Amino acid sequence: MDADRLFKHFFSHMTSEEKESTESIDTFVNNYMLNNIKIVESGPNKGRLQAGLVWRESHPPLPTNLSLAKKWLINTVSKLQKMNLYQQYDEEIKRQVDENVVDCLGPLKFENSCAGHHFLPHFAVVRENHQTTKLRIVFAANAGRISLYDCLYP
Repeated sequence: MDADRLFKHFFSHMTSEEKESTESIDTFVNNYMLNNIKIVESGPNKGRLQAGLVWRESHPPLPTNLSLAKKWLINTVSKLQKMNLYQQYDEEIKRQVDENVVDCLGPLKFENSCAGHHFLPHFAVVRENHQTTKLRIVFAANAGRISLYDCLYP
């Protein structure tokens, strides 16, 4: 899909109020790119483009969902241990932390920074019949009464 069609599709999902508050597609795109897209300058992702999330102007506030994320984590760990896949999942999480795909909060930082934060519950998808990726991590941005999907443009 070329850039013009992509942005027309993007704007087709906006409410009329959101469209009126946006001067033009070109202005929006230029501002978005200047403020949200950067080239990673170091580490394993050096040279890659990194983009911020595109938030709806008037989105509902994301609730602190720590208890939901904890429940998902407990269930995920329990299932992985029964399947003898916990070590593989842990290694994949560590790889994602090393590559700055996800952030890891240490115990002290975690206890001091939970208030007002929204966490992405995650779970494993196991595909025994696949040659390459038998286990992958899926982040559930749609979990909860108000989800991340409710706050972002499609």
